[in-house]
Amino acid sequence: MYLNVVATPNDRTTGVVTFERSGPDDPKITMAQAFVGYKLSDEYSLRFGQATNNFGIDAAQTSSQRIPFDRALAAEGNTLLGQRGLWWRGWYDRGIWAIRQADGEFPQVTMGVMNGQYADRSAPGLDKTVEADFKWKPSWGYFGASGMNGEYLQRTASGDAVDGIINHRKAVDFYVFKNPTPFGGQAEWINGTLPGLSATTTGDRRFCGWYLQGVYDKGGNGFPYVRFEEYDQDKDVPGIYRAWHLGYKWRLNNCNQITAQIDRGHNGNEGFNGAAGGAPLTSVIGPVDMYGLQWQMSF
Repeated sequence: MYLNVVATPNDRTTGVVTFERSGPDDPKITMAQAFVGYKLSDEYSLRFGQATNNFGIDAAQTSSQRIPFDRALAAEGNTLLGQRGLWWRGWYDRGIWAIRQADGEFPQVTMGVMNGQYADRSAPGLDKTVEADFKWKPSWGYFGASGMNGEYLQRTASGDAVDGIINHRKAVDFYVFKNPTPFGGQAEWINGTLPGLSATTTGDRRFCGWYLQGVYDKGGNGFPYVRFEEYDQDKDVPGIYRAWHLGYKWRLNNCNQITAQIDRGHNGNEGFNGAAGGAPLTSVIGPVDMYGLQWQMSF
């Protein structure tokens, strides 16, 4: 559950605080966002505080914008499969971003300097993470490229962040989105370096993932969609995750939508179960089939 508190004291300033309650077992209520945005002009603005990243498509989309239930593994990972993606600890971080809004032949540009430790307040980054996104927005959709480079302070097996292991965290992303007319969809390719899967691992791992998504939406009572995804979370270790995500979204009325989805996949990546030494999650190697039903209400 997300609770957003938004304040607009004037036409140039916006303040946002987002409380989040998520996770398995006994989830806690945490502060996901707390930032201030200030418009220098109609074209330029600043954002500072704890906020979402501006990397690519999938990681930046909200659940109301994203059609499939989950983000791509390269963007977010999946703890049930023992896999870590680029934003495996959440797509929030603390920093400052400069944003230039533009349409057509001129790109929208976002430049940011972040702590690089996600929303972990107890582990200040020794070296900051820089982020950049260039997005062109023609009439048929948008396309662009993102990049980030920084270091991540791995916690030791005891949870000590001060004496943790420093790994690199960097990636490039190329993406495209087409409005459904009636055919549409999006595609994304992410490649880079992430920390090792264990709290005791000193080596970086090279990862790569991509997906291709299509929809056929004539604006009626519903539309089908399909996504094919591939993710290699460690290019130096044999094994790749591949999956088809097939679904249909019904528009019941202006306020309610129901989505049914079937995932047919095969996981060849070795995972990490959180124990010291990074024991592989061998139980998830092989077929990964999932079925889901989702109800969304807006008002």
